[in-house]
Amino acid sequence: MNKKDKNEAIKLVATVGTGVIGGMVSNAIVAPIPVDNMVKLAINGGLTLVSAFAATKIKGNSLGVAAGRGAVLGVAIEQFKQLITGVAKETGIVEAATEESETGDKILSGFFGLGCGCQSNNAMPLVRMPSLNMASYRQERGYNPNVITANAFN
Repeated sequence: MNKKDKNEAIKLVATVGTGVIGGMVSNAIVAPIPVDNMVKLAINGGLTLVSAFAATKIKGNSLGVAAGRGAVLGVAIEQFKQLITGVAKETGIVEAATEESETGDKILSGFFGLGCGCQSNNAMPLVRMPSLNMASYRQERGYNPNVITANAFN
């Protein structure tokens, strides 16, 4: 990889990384605003337009410029996503799918960020595996720490 390609790759990583962070920061700023949903949608739309316009005005080719442009574009992308999801919820164009919904409805619901009733936020149940040093495991297997045999590890 030559130096120019390496610099372009670094700028791309900076743009994407700061874009993700910019979107997350914009959500952190908008989320606690105590207004009704329609006003929040207007805020999402306004932030989308302002940040997209700002991204077009950022000129230059340095790493810092790429990072700044990425952060502003991240705000625009995330707020536009929030706007689309909010409009879908508010207008009822798309309803959250349930476990009984057809596959197409589940896909559409997931596309608009409404999730699916068949999805759970619960993590997989913890599978408990006995460890060789657990007293109960040793007692069940007849393990005697003073005697080392080939059967002690079965």
